[in-house]
Amino acid sequence: NQQSSLATGQNTTAIYINDYSLLKNLFVRPNFRQKSVAASLISASLGTVAATTENELYVYTKIPQLYKSLGWEAFSNQGQYFVFKIHF
Repeated sequence: NQQSSLATGQNTTAIYINDYSLLKNLFVRPNFRQKSVAASLISASLGTVAATTENELYVYTKIPQLYKSLGWEAFSNQGQYFVFKIHF
């Protein structure tokens, strides 16, 4: 098992997780927000990861309420950024 790090932006702190999958750079254009587009994209990502041998997915976000509402678990708080994970 190779140890990997989940970068925490410009903060010098690092979160170490063994063999992880990370959801990165999920953006929804303003005119498509509040229409469940982000939830659909996240769900599709879960399906992709579930088809592999991975059993957890992590995300580094500034919008924790979205991931909380979708059942993700808070993993770490780095100031204005949050790390969430979901196990499946």
